[in-house]
Amino acid sequence: MKGLLVRSARGLNTLWQRKGQVFHDRFHDRALTSPREVRNALV
Repeated sequence: MKGLLVRSARGLNTLWQRKGQVFHDRFHDRALTSPREVRNALV
């Protein structure tokens, strides 16, 4: 996921002829601890 965001950001920065962050929020992961959390994530 991180690699995808880096590649996308580089491409967009090239397209827009700019430097710096494109995505302010980074990918956030955490373990789903209950069956309900897994179900909600899939839905």
